[in-house]
Amino acid sequence: MYSRGSEWRKWDLHVHTPCSIHQEYGGNNEEVWEKFVRELEKLDIKVLGINDYWFIDGYKKVLEYKEKGRLQNIELILPIIEVRLKCLVGNKKTKKINYHIIFSNELSPDDIEKEFIEKLEIEGLGNKSLSRKNLEWYGKKLKEEENLPNEEDIKVGFNNFAVTIESIERLLNKDLFKNKYMLAIGKNEWEAFRKDGSLDIKKTLINKADLVFVASETLESFYKSKENLQSMNVNDLLVHCSDSHSFSNGEIGPKKLGYCLTWIKADPTFEGLRQVTYEPDNRLFVGEEPELLKRVRENPTKFIEKIKIDWNENYDGKNGEYNVPRKKDQKEMLKYV
Repeated sequence: MYSRGSEWRKWDLHVHTPCSIHQEYGGNNEEVWEKFVRELEKLDIKVLGINDYWFIDGYKKVLEYKEKGRLQNIELILPIIEVRLKCLVGNKKTKKINYHIIFSNELSPDDIEKEFIEKLEIEGLGNKSLSRKNLEWYGKKLKEEENLPNEEDIKVGFNNFAVTIESIERLLNKDLFKNKYMLAIGKNEWEAFRKDGSLDIKKTLINKADLVFVASETLESFYKSKENLQSMNVNDLLVHCSDSHSFSNGEIGPKKLGYCLTWIKADPTFEGLRQVTYEPDNRLFVGEEPELLKRVRENPTKFIEKIKIDWNENYDGKNGEYNVPRKKDQKEMLKYV
């Protein structure tokens, strides 16, 4: 599909939709969704990671628009689950560390829901499986039993529900998910958390991740964050994301749709993203535009227009033969070059 080889493209791997439990787009209705899709169609971003916390309703909705001919500027849409871990305790009771599972688009939404989401259990609700309805019941139960803020039931359930890293790993250890997922951790939440006693568990958590997500306000703060990770001798494969929860409305910054500075040199495929972990220096750039891409755009003088392969009639075949067509077949072959 991508015969030109690896190219630089913008990737935003942390985009919330109007389906997110926490969002500021203005609601989850058709009018808001139409505006959301129109805004996506204006972006120069080619790959989106749809990240609506525990659920993939928003991902499925974006796919529906794509299948109807919309979002022609978007080349790849990835489903991402953002879970909350309870292995680390922060300063606030409802504050949890964010852990992202980036699933391959080759997995069906049904497989992700049936074999991952619905396999998670809500301990405080009799170990019922995770669903929006059960999360809402969990929030209602907590409000009745504890002195919690008078918010919507589902938001209370969301704010308090968390899982162990062991339960996540156990579910991902299936043949179905083999080589079909990557892990990412939220840098700011990770850095703000502590574990009583040794820091080994905290470091292990970030080092297990393939990528580290951050929604830095400026490039300067992004690279300062990267230096901080390097100084701690932990995983520093930092990726800038918008973590969008609202429309930009003319503003530029974190939590705003479209604010992403990550460029990846790879095919817009899940496998292309995996290649970043092997060659981050060559395949990942965070900034306004990669210098090489900028030079090519400003002076596009070097490119391959045509390839011709001639058969050497005098070759005796001693060193073997390649499957190269003879002259009579070259004209036909060049249609595909």
